[in-house]
Amino acid sequence: MNGVPVTDTEGRLLGIVTEGDLVHRAADERLEPRESVWKENFYRSVFRRRTPETDKTEGRTAAQVMTREVLTVAPEDHVTVAARLLADHNIKSLPVIENERLIGIISRFDLIKRLASNRGYLQPHEQGLS
Repeated sequence: MNGVPVTDTEGRLLGIVTEGDLVHRAADERLEPRESVWKENFYRSVFRRRTPETDKTEGRTAAQVMTREVLTVAPEDHVTVAARLLADHNIKSLPVIENERLIGIISRFDLIKRLASNRGYLQPHEQGLS
């Protein structure tokens, strides 16, 4: 899975934690030991320009690092709608929402499997490849 949806207790989508969200988080972590947590926190609070992206890197919970503005599709949307959103926005997965509730996720891999099965690909026994 390329993203983990975050929902409320009613199943409504609040956001999604993506690989990119975690990479931003990890990129901010230093490999060398920290001299002083106090000094580092002071530096960040005074000298570091705060943006939504830098705030995400400091988060410790899914709600703090998740992407809140999530593109979604509905179950009745044609597969080409999902394909276009994935391609145009360079994202790997889309939550499927029905009646404001998360009911699934469609990914690039799902679309490739669907395309391949509709075209007769991925069946080596029919092509003498088994």
